[in-house]
Amino acid sequence: MKRVNFIKKIVLATIFAFVVCSSMAQINIKEAIKFAESIDIDFSDIPVENVCCIVPVGIVIHSIDGKRLGVDNNRRKNPTPTVITSGSHQLIVEWTNTQVTTSTVSKYFSFEAGKCYNICFNFNTRDFYFELTTDTETLGRAQDAMKKYIADIKEQQEKSKNYLAYQAANPNRLEGMWKGEKKRAMNTFFIQYTFSENKMEYEGISKQAGMRPYVMEGRLLFNENTIIFIPEKATDKGKEVKNFKTKYIWYYTVTDNVLHLEGSGLIGSSVIWETDGEFHKIK
Repeated sequence: MKRVNFIKKIVLATIFAFVVCSSMAQINIKEAIKFAESIDIDFSDIPVENVCCIVPVGIVIHSIDGKRLGVDNNRRKNPTPTVITSGSHQLIVEWTNTQVTTSTVSKYFSFEAGKCYNICFNFNTRDFYFELTTDTETLGRAQDAMKKYIADIKEQQEKSKNYLAYQAANPNRLEGMWKGEKKRAMNTFFIQYTFSENKMEYEGISKQAGMRPYVMEGRLLFNENTIIFIPEKATDKGKEVKNFKTKYIWYYTVTDNVLHLEGSGLIGSSVIWETDGEFHKIK
């Protein structure tokens, strides 16, 4: 009887240890994914001194280099300054008032590091131009915005330091093509990941949808256990997708040419595409 009780205790202790270890593993995965979510790849390679600031004056800046800005913010009496890197940038701008709205115009402007600019509209030439900010209040807000932006750069670069170092030391960790499939309800999904240096391509094909692919391509950042993917373009059945998720994160392991991904789950479009699972290296 004592021997039976002893065996029961061993079994229970083993089960308890397994449950605790599994629980801790899940916590560690969640923590790794949560930390990766706080990283912004766009900040990873910006020199902290290479920033400048623009302030719209009586106009609307719709976007900078394709990245949309809040139109309501542009229409405020004292709009929030927008901090960008120095150099040439494409701005989609529009002059507007209560009576007349001009056509939206795309223009390139060149900016120098450390300087603050007003973007204005010239009523005589019907054109847009920029000038150095001289108004004390506007200049003060712009400089404060630049200081915060620089602080954000430093914080993000500190967070991404481990990723950049690991990726530089292990450039071939994920290199190549990985394929797998998943079944959900009555559908089968064929999934393929292709990694090349700091780029990644995802391709999902739904058997039920008639083998029509959903493809995403973009930038990649990874360390020993998490992948951060920033899509730059997406196509669905060969047609451009304009609204797609801008960031995906997976917790991953690689064992014997098997890549296991978990974390980002599904991709939304006309078909719900799978992303997680096990993928075997093809080449």
